Amino acid sequence: MIKAIRRLHPRGAASRGICVDAEGAVLGPDYVLVRRTPRGFQPIDRDDALQAQKCLLDSDRDEDWLFRQCQRIADALDKGEVALAHLRLAYPGR
Repeated sequence: MIKAIRRLHPRGAASRGICVDAEGAVLGPDYVLVRRTPRGFQPIDRDDALQAQKCLLDSDRDEDWLFRQCQRIADALDKGEVALAHLRLAYPGR
């Protein structure tokens, strides 16, 4: 189980972690958490976030934790605050 993510990874086929960049946020090589759209950055759907959270994180978090984190990352990227988006992933709160 992932306790805290401390390192961000570059985007690409060899990625084994989380990447945050101008295109959004991706887990591993291709699991999109936040996507850039013509209307701004959009987080993963709530149901998809819940399924991913069940696989990746300990069970003591509430069901919407990953979805809310992705929303916060999308909001930061919409404001051009890439460093804040990095921090949201590198040091996630509960």
